[in-house]
Amino acid sequence: MVAPGPHVILYVSKIGRCTDEEIQSLHHFRQLFPGNPYPYTIMLFTGSDYLQKTNDTEKTEIEVKETLEMAYVGKLPLELKKFLEKCNQRKMFFNNNLRDPCSIEKQTESLLDLIEQIMEDNDYTFYQNDNSGDIKSDTKKWCSDDTWKLIEYTSNLSIVVGTVLMISGYVEHSWKLYAILFGIRALVAVIKRRRQNHNERTITRVRNILQRNRDVCVVS
Repeated sequence: MVAPGPHVILYVSKIGRCTDEEIQSLHHFRQLFPGNPYPYTIMLFTGSDYLQKTNDTEKTEIEVKETLEMAYVGKLPLELKKFLEKCNQRKMFFNNNLRDPCSIEKQTESLLDLIEQIMEDNDYTFYQNDNSGDIKSDTKKWCSDDTWKLIEYTSNLSIVVGTVLMISGYVEHSWKLYAILFGIRALVAVIKRRRQNHNERTITRVRNILQRNRDVCVVS
C-alpha cells in the first residue's frame, strides 16, 4: 500500500459462503486494516442472482430483490452483522450474470454513487494507519503468482495516476477477493477493460470526483 491511503475499501463476500470461511476472512481483513477502516468500507455481496433463483413469490422484481436481500442479511452470522453495523450498513448486492448493457451500467452506477457518497461523508479523507506501508508486502505473501500479475496488470490499465491493489487468493481452497480502491482507480480500470464502448460517461464522472482532491490523486 502506497501513501496516502485508500479512500474506499470494498469487502467482497460471495453469497452462500461457508460461515467458518467468512469469519476467517473477517479476521484477515482486520489484520490487514487495523484501527478504524469502517467509515471507508463497503460490504459488497456478489452472486445475488443465486438469491433470485431461489424465489417463487409473485412480487414485483424490485420487491423480490429487496425482500431477498433483507432476508439474507438477517440470516448472516452475528460477527458479520456486527461488521456491517460498524460500516454503517453500507452494502451492495451484485448480480454476476447480468448481460444487458443497461442493467450492467445501472449496477455499476449504483456502486459509484455509494463510493462518491462515502468520499463526501468523509470529507475526502482516507484510511491510514501505522502499518499501511506493510500491507502490500503482506498481501503478496498470501496471493498466488497469477493473482499478483493481475494486481500489476490492473494497475497498469488504469487511467488515473494513483495506486491500487486488487487482492485475491485462496483461504483453505476458497476464493477470496478484496478490492482496495485508491481514488477509485481499480473500479475505473475494470470498467475500461470490460466495457470499452460504454465507459466514457462513467470515466468522466470519476475524473470529476478525483479532481476535487488534487492533493491526493492527479488525473492523467
